[in-house]
Amino acid sequence: MAQFKIGLTMAGAISAGAYTAGVFDFLTEALDAWEERKKALKETDPSSDDYDIPDLNVIIPVISGASAGGMTGALGLVALADQPMDAVPVTATFGEVGPVTIRLPRIFDAWVRKPKLTDPCGGPCLLGTNDLGDESVRSLLDGTVLDRIALECVKDVKAVTKRPYLSENLHLFMTLSNLRGVPYDIGFLGGAGGQPGYPMMSHGDWAHFKVIGVGTASFTSPWADPYPVQEIDFGGITDPTASNTLSGLPSPWGDYLTAALATGAFPVGLPARIIKPVYVGNVMQRMWTVTFPGDPGKFRLPTDFPPPLSDPAASPAALLNATNDQIMAKDFAKQAVNYVAVDGGMINNEPFELARWTLMGAPPNPNPRVDTVATPVDRAVIMVDPFPERSDYDPSEKPDEFLLGIIKKIIPAMKNQARFKPDELAAALDESVYTRFLIAPRRRKTPNGPLETYPLACGLLDGFGGFLDIKFRAHDYQLGRRNCYYFLKDAFLLPGNFEVVKNGYSRAGVRQKFAKTDTTVTYLPIIPLYGSAATAPQAPVWPQVAKADVDTMATMAAERAAQLFSILKKKDIPGLLWRGVANAVWVLYGKSGIKDFVYWTVIKDLILRDQFSDLGAGMNETCLSG
Repeated sequence: MAQFKIGLTMAGAISAGAYTAGVFDFLTEALDAWEERKKALKETDPSSDDYDIPDLNVIIPVISGASAGGMTGALGLVALADQPMDAVPVTATFGEVGPVTIRLPRIFDAWVRKPKLTDPCGGPCLLGTNDLGDESVRSLLDGTVLDRIALECVKDVKAVTKRPYLSENLHLFMTLSNLRGVPYDIGFLGGAGGQPGYPMMSHGDWAHFKVIGVGTASFTSPWADPYPVQEIDFGGITDPTASNTLSGLPSPWGDYLTAALATGAFPVGLPARIIKPVYVGNVMQRMWTVTFPGDPGKFRLPTDFPPPLSDPAASPAALLNATNDQIMAKDFAKQAVNYVAVDGGMINNEPFELARWTLMGAPPNPNPRVDTVATPVDRAVIMVDPFPERSDYDPSEKPDEFLLGIIKKIIPAMKNQARFKPDELAAALDESVYTRFLIAPRRRKTPNGPLETYPLACGLLDGFGGFLDIKFRAHDYQLGRRNCYYFLKDAFLLPGNFEVVKNGYSRAGVRQKFAKTDTTVTYLPIIPLYGSAATAPQAPVWPQVAKADVDTMATMAAERAAQLFSILKKKDIPGLLWRGVANAVWVLYGKSGIKDFVYWTVIKDLILRDQFSDLGAGMNETCLSG
């Protein structure tokens, strides 16, 4: 039977992770419905008119994600494992948004119901102060809410349903920004003996788990399999939350959830996380997406840790050629190099190269791009990116070499350069390449109207605004489901003469049912739609909020800021003089100034996006997508 392998990559999105979660919800619903259709027709004669399934299987052996995408990957697998394949979707209504379809309640709760800036009933929220009980400050927002959500997501999972379309050894990557870094050194020939090389420090990191017990499909990755990673067995998921804290969870669940929260730890805004245990040997064995000239089977890079974290007498070449067991036998390889991690999206927000290399059958050779009988196009990366916006490039900008102008440009320039991937850009220029697909938000006011500039309700305030109101997150969840439906129906296709679909849709009746013709080319879906997934999810209505909601949020933000200032003043501002200066500044511009700033910043963005109901001119439009 023909097989198609999919690597799923989910980019960072902050509160718009609700959109990514909606895509994940519908994608797995479609795959489950297909498997259920296969079961229903198992005893049916393939020549019968009722037999409408292709001889095709889909396998997902790898999920990679950054920030909100990494969190969705980790928690989404738990939500999926908890749900039987024949589960019937339920609906809930959120204000003017209308009905929202939910098939994975755990991931819906984690992204839509529970994360919020304020709570009128006094419950946990991001602008609360539960994290300040020990008189210390870890972040601008209360991160204990996220700990609670992560713990509740894995609590009381009683049974695990294994999916035929998930690999029995599924690789999960979550990117991290390693604030400690890993040292490397480029040696140069021709210098004097013992001459030092060119030192570098890498901060782009990732957590890598092998998730077992969620799938039954067989898949081998020559690149990812040899890397010894932490395994997490979902077969033993029953009641992993014996503790009410992440640190008290049994291994490896504490490490798994800590990594999930670390990848989404937006710098300063949300609390950083300590990644442990990490040993020198683990870092030395890391597989990189690189090619060694003359030795294409190597993917490691020699580290340059100082003693006692290294052996000066050990040859880098010898260590590169050593087996994993030989490396871990070294005393220095057992030394801990734990580190503090923040948001993985800060450095690598779209880690599709990790999924692409995991899919490779013979790395570093790229996945098949030109379809032949011997090497069919049979694998691809699907990237879900809620914010694939263009860079802020102003053609009319005038060069500004003065101090404030430079300061404003430095951080965006560093971020953009860290995310620039010229090798991926070059491959994307080839329109014949069918190894990468994108799901991004699309919304229209009318069926044939232009695409809206702001498709996501969670897009305001650079992605943080979705935490303002549950309606924003519910809208984007439903939009993610709807966009995923149209992606599978109209975009995730292969030309009908490609080997995988030609063999998979060999029966004329099945081919005729699903074929789509565009001018002279016939296309066939990689994932056909059945059951509940065969009907387009209803379009959500564009949500708005009132002035009172914004005022409540601004008031709570000012209250939290006041407590943060009080703690920081006592602990981190030395000397009476500087404390006096800080007090004077706070009196002039403090609590009321922060409230006004937050209030008007939010109002401005809400008005810009037609999400402010008290204007009177705003209209609630149904969003249509396809």
